[in-house]
Amino acid sequence: MLQDLRYALRTLRKSPGFSAVAVLTLSLAIGANTAMFSVTNGVLLEPLPIHRQERVVFIYKEAPRDNSLRPFAVADLAALRERGGIFESVAGVQYDGAFPHPMRDGDRALSVMTSLVSGEFFGVLGVRPAAGRLLEPGDAVAGAEPVAVISYGLWQREFGGDPRVIGRIIRLPGPRTVVGVAPRGFDYPRGVELWVPLLLTPDVGAGALGWPWSIIGRLKAGATFEQARSEATAFVRAREDVYPAGIARGQRAVVVPFRDAVIGNLRQSVLILEAAVALVLLVAALNVANLLLVRGVRRERELAVRTALGAGSGRIARQLLVESAVLALAGGVVGAVLAYWAVHGLVAAAPPELPRIGEVRVNGAVLAFTLVTSLCSTLLFGLAPALTAARADLNPALHGGARAGGERQRTRQFKHVLVVLQVSLALIVVTGAALLAKSLVRLQRVPMGFDAPHVTLVNVAVPRDKYADAERQLGFFDQLVGRLETMPGVTATPVVLAPFSGAGGWDATFTAEGQGRAEARDNSTLNLEAVAPNYFGTLGIPLLRGRAFSDQDRAGSPRVAIVSEVMARRTWPGQNPVGKRLKFGTPDSPEAWLTVVGVAGETRYRELAAAPPSVYIPFRQAHDADGLLPRYVAIRSAVPAGVMIQAVRSAARQVDPAVLVLDAEPVGRLLAAPLARPRFDTLLLSGFAVIALVLAAIGLYGVMAAFVGQRTHEIGVRVALGAETGDVHRLVLGRGMLLALVGAGIGVLGALGAARALVSLLYDVSPADPATLIGGTSVLLVVAALACVIPARRATRVDPIVALRHE
Repeated sequence: MLQDLRYALRTLRKSPGFSAVAVLTLSLAIGANTAMFSVTNGVLLEPLPIHRQERVVFIYKEAPRDNSLRPFAVADLAALRERGGIFESVAGVQYDGAFPHPMRDGDRALSVMTSLVSGEFFGVLGVRPAAGRLLEPGDAVAGAEPVAVISYGLWQREFGGDPRVIGRIIRLPGPRTVVGVAPRGFDYPRGVELWVPLLLTPDVGAGALGWPWSIIGRLKAGATFEQARSEATAFVRAREDVYPAGIARGQRAVVVPFRDAVIGNLRQSVLILEAAVALVLLVAALNVANLLLVRGVRRERELAVRTALGAGSGRIARQLLVESAVLALAGGVVGAVLAYWAVHGLVAAAPPELPRIGEVRVNGAVLAFTLVTSLCSTLLFGLAPALTAARADLNPALHGGARAGGERQRTRQFKHVLVVLQVSLALIVVTGAALLAKSLVRLQRVPMGFDAPHVTLVNVAVPRDKYADAERQLGFFDQLVGRLETMPGVTATPVVLAPFSGAGGWDATFTAEGQGRAEARDNSTLNLEAVAPNYFGTLGIPLLRGRAFSDQDRAGSPRVAIVSEVMARRTWPGQNPVGKRLKFGTPDSPEAWLTVVGVAGETRYRELAAAPPSVYIPFRQAHDADGLLPRYVAIRSAVPAGVMIQAVRSAARQVDPAVLVLDAEPVGRLLAAPLARPRFDTLLLSGFAVIALVLAAIGLYGVMAAFVGQRTHEIGVRVALGAETGDVHRLVLGRGMLLALVGAGIGVLGALGAARALVSLLYDVSPADPATLIGGTSVLLVVAALACVIPARRATRVDPIVALRHE
């Protein structure tokens, strides 16, 4: 074997051009596969830093109408804990996930993603701290010392990994002691940086609902998911009997593995991209197989001599496989280096909400995958050429016939089959990338419903304990406007402020007047906004009917609401909704009736794919002002965001130093979050498509170049007999384009089947979109034509005298 290896290295060194092309081809494909596997490994395969993760489940309720998530309550959590059953332990976590919250660390003001959890949260998950300790049940009872746990990422980023962070006092706004650091890779709810225990004081747990929770549970040993679903379903049905009037009935219990809750809907995207990059590797393997076949024709005399000296067909095949393995391992080494760089780029380009993105890195498992991929590539591209060469009749080459070593018909057909497969596989990847790109373009063109230019969103963190009353909040905003109007550089432009939730918002159920329980159950979940009177004018949301809110719409005056166009159309089809009434909850809910005074245009800042039905209520009439505190203040001004935040920060400090102004961004940035994942998926798949196109073009070029080289005598005869340059050009180009057209025809059929897997990732684009199929096929054929042009031009320059004398 060592002798075979030395001979392989000498042979490949004598053909540096071939070796370089083969290694580069393999390194591109193996590097792409390695980089993508690092994502798959980090997101899907690496175990979560929790104990026996297969026994941890996520439990939630689902609305029967639109499958939206509905919260449990403090009382539900306590009841499930007392019920026992197959759940060994349960814990609660704020059902709407992590939310941005101001934090003071000495003189620094930060915005950190925060989540409220029950004291049992970390215990149920079996998480071990990276430093200090984690939350315990005793931290969530009245009278306990206020504490917090920070994430590993926040510890490294803001505290430099200093172990002295344990015991540090931070303010949220009240003082809290940092007691521990969560382990690396643990970020549930997604993106969380700070966990705070919810103190179970009498007012928090009062009533049948109390604080809204999602519930996680650890199953007892031997319990199954089917048993967990049955147990949770029985529990949800039993709890409906104790709920007061106004709470929707008929909700379903859903139990999923905790890992699926962490990953969300990312699994399908990752698997689709993994399949696409596997096709790229297959294209590369077919490419190198073709190169080896072409090279094998040139080496027939060498192999014939070795056969004459006693080398058997098995020895010949083994030698050629060793050469293929050397190429594959060299490609794997270069590919691993490329993957290392690519992974750093992927992590930097990945959307921050991508779960477990911090776990994406090149580690031992990824390098092992690279090695296995390289060895498998050897079989993919090396076996067939080796067997073809070993079984060939080499006597003509040994005896030096007229055209000794000429390519046999079977080998030529096999090469053509490989080219056709390359083209068809490349078209599948190209078509998938084109579909995602078209979907992304259409998403980007979806109108948000805002007059976005000159509107800046400023993150103003108003202390909840100090501004729990809506009037106090509006009073603060009024004073802030007055200050801003006198600020240098701002007075030239009108400044208008409006509280705004941003992409967060709140959900609500509702009942229209005249609806019974069955009809109300079919109502969609609403997007709820509590807004100031100038909200619609500031954001440029058109009012299609009725009027906007006014200063007279305050506490004690008749309750009013403005509904979105889509809600009006669904709830009162063909009717004028102005003057209609609705209320939150079910028909027997104690909530007050709201009179619709206006209809606003559709907005899509929370979900681009579809405009959600929305209802707006006056900020001064919001009962639960603490729950409806806005994240942002929207400001219409031509002043850049960087200048605006300084002006707002200065003005806020003059009004109330306790208010923190954390950041500012144009309102158009709201598109960043919903577009982040589609952009990331499109970027990756487009990169794979470009690699597949290049590899397919190289493969077609190699075959046509070999065709010209092996047909030099024939071309010389044709020219000598009067063939024109155009005739020779058409001969070569026609042969190459015939292969490309056959591959494209097969690829279109494959693309139609493969595109069905993309349905959930597409917006307003059919998987069988004719324009995309035609466009992708056209691009591929143009690239194929370019790959054939150079061999065709070379063929037209053949000198018939030289060609015939050489033969």
